Amino acid sequence: SLPPAGNDEYYWSDLLGLQVINLQGQVLGRVSRMLEAGAHDVLVVATHAEPVGELLIPFVGAIVRQVDLTARTIQVDWQADY
Repeated sequence: SLPPAGNDEYYWSDLLGLQVINLQGQVLGRVSRMLEAGAHDVLVVATHAEPVGELLIPFVGAIVRQVDLTARTIQVDWQADY
């Protein structure tokens, strides 16, 4: 019942469960939740590779390069060891 999101705008619920992949093609994990951090939103990515845990990735244009809702992926300029 929500209005359609605008260009390059996403509802948090659309991002949950998407696979996060960096520019080198490494799968970082899946979006488990979102955080509001004042200046910008943050993707909380559950990792499955060692070390298992969470990555916090700012949801800003300089880092999030592409969101593909059809393919259920988010491409980011981020490394697993950040």
